[in-house]
Amino acid sequence: KKTKPVSGITVSMPEDFLPMTDDDIAARFPSNRKPLAAFTAPNAKTEFVINMANNLWGNRLIVLKDIYKASVMNLFQKVTFLQDTIITRGKRNYIVLEFISEQENKMASHPVPVA
Repeated sequence: KKTKPVSGITVSMPEDFLPMTDDDIAARFPSNRKPLAAFTAPNAKTEFVINMANNLWGNRLIVLKDIYKASVMNLFQKVTFLQDTIITRGKRNYIVLEFISEQENKMASHPVPVA
């Protein structure tokens, strides 16, 4: 379904995706900057998150895009990029990184002993 998570952004996502609670966001994205919007599938294995940062890089967005891309690749064990581009909307340029990531469940492979 098409949804408008924040002003100026319209996206299509599965109908069963639900907005994350503030507690879910805090647990999954520990940062001092909360995402603009965050949704999750009912099984909590798939997330859709929108984030925005101010650009202090001017015309060097290609360098910033590559830094962001490298950061994403370091966060997950497997990353497949669907989009890795800079787009122009109106008079503004935006970095778009759309990706699918996978991460091993570390709790399952390294259980902590309980006394």
